[in-house]
Amino acid sequence: MFESSEHADRGLADCLIVRLNILIRDPDVKKVVTRLIEKRVSAKEELLDHPTIIVHTVEQPEGFAPKVEVGFLGLLNGLIGRVGGSGPHQAYGLVTAVFDDNGELECFRRTKEP
Repeated sequence: MFESSEHADRGLADCLIVRLNILIRDPDVKKVVTRLIEKRVSAKEELLDHPTIIVHTVEQPEGFAPKVEVGFLGLLNGLIGRVGGSGPHQAYGLVTAVFDDNGELECFRRTKEP
């Protein structure tokens, strides 16, 4: 299991980016991939401490624990490894989905590392 940016697999990220960009050339596949990216599923709080999977938290009313969710990119980047260090950069994955101003998926690219 890799836990830091030194162990993130940049070669794998680049390969997946190329393949994902080839896949989304097909408009029907692009629609499906877009929906996968936008969809998140509930996860247990223990996933917050996972060393590589990137999760999203949704604040809840006072007295309730945040809702933990994981999506396609969080899981994909969990396979590759995180980049960044601490603070706002601790939850970056190597693969980023790029959307245009209208919310249309344009492409995948390598995340700019801090």
